Amino acid sequence: MTFDQAVRFLSNRILFSPKKDPTRLKLLLEAVGSPQEKLAIIHVAGTNGKGSVTTMTSAILQAAGYSVGAYLSPYVFDVRERWMVNGLPIPEADLVRQVSELAPYVEAMDTNGEHGAITEFELKTAVAFKHFAEMSVDFAVIEVGIGGTYDSTNIIPPPLVAAITSIGFDHMSLLGNTLGEIASQKAGILKRGTRACVTPVTEPEALAAIQTKAALEDVPLCRVSGTELPSGTHLALRGPHQRVNASTATCIARVLGIPEAAIQQGLETATLPGRFQLCQSRRLILDGAHNEDGARTLAAALREEFPGEKFTFVMGSKQSHAPGPFLAELVPLIDSLIATEPSFKPTPIAEVIAAANALGLSFQCIPRVPEAIHEALKSPLRVVVTGSFYVVGETPEALRSG
Repeated sequence: MTFDQAVRFLSNRILFSPKKDPTRLKLLLEAVGSPQEKLAIIHVAGTNGKGSVTTMTSAILQAAGYSVGAYLSPYVFDVRERWMVNGLPIPEADLVRQVSELAPYVEAMDTNGEHGAITEFELKTAVAFKHFAEMSVDFAVIEVGIGGTYDSTNIIPPPLVAAITSIGFDHMSLLGNTLGEIASQKAGILKRGTRACVTPVTEPEALAAIQTKAALEDVPLCRVSGTELPSGTHLALRGPHQRVNASTATCIARVLGIPEAAIQQGLETATLPGRFQLCQSRRLILDGAHNEDGARTLAAALREEFPGEKFTFVMGSKQSHAPGPFLAELVPLIDSLIATEPSFKPTPIAEVIAAANALGLSFQCIPRVPEAIHEALKSPLRVVVTGSFYVVGETPEALRSG
């Protein structure tokens, strides 16, 4: 199996199954020795901020001298970003080997499995557990895909620490129509035996749902205030929202007994593609925000980093994400807009155009993302590429440098 064949084998599957049945993944993992049972895990759920908290926590643990695996979703530029060990993506040869070893069991389940075929996300999760176990990492920081209760990553035994980073309206068809319902799904990662649930959530309905689940599972709740950062810490990840994410990672580290010096070092070195990423001497900003909360967070980061400025936006959405509410949060910062669409599972560009029209925005339409970005960079203003990690991921490599 070549690397390209391995990637195709991973990706040419249904992403999620409508059957909320963990048995498929459990059987696959049992066939390869149940590697998830061999890991010391930190489990991270939430609407926004999961990737940042996962990355910051991993960097802190690495700064403390530990070997650390991080499972991230989605990737931005390279599929290997999903499986990181000590800050480096899985080597191509290792990914090929992991997929090759899992493939016979997956194919057998495709043909004969009474619980249905293994999904793309389940297979990628299996690769993570298997790779991290074989690398004998000291800790594995695992980011939830969607929700918590029925997420593939929730097949793990009780994690050392669980974190719920935020609660907002996203994936409502799967998670519920109220913040309480969504929070209950995300709090499904809490299990008896976990040392603490760390959360910055303050919205009363969502917090009440988390508190209820934590009490049921006898998991102590560690509330994040946003003031936990060691004095003088300069975060590598930018934006005011990252201070809350950094405080969350700090609380996780303190539950684990990590020294303060390592916490500060980790926070000052943790970076993540597509999260308020500044490129081209700060002329180009890449941010994978894709829902209303993400748009508000992006707007706050832009105002803090570039006070008083307006921007040229390149914006497209993934299928199932509504562009109208997203754009509405950014209107005061938009000088002009280029509507585009990612090549994978896009919201039709016509919907972005309709949203721009309804908001009275000046816009043009360039369907292909790379061409849209090149055109936007002809503007004298800074350019913001956003709306989906899939849009950000199509930024030409030559433009991604600092």
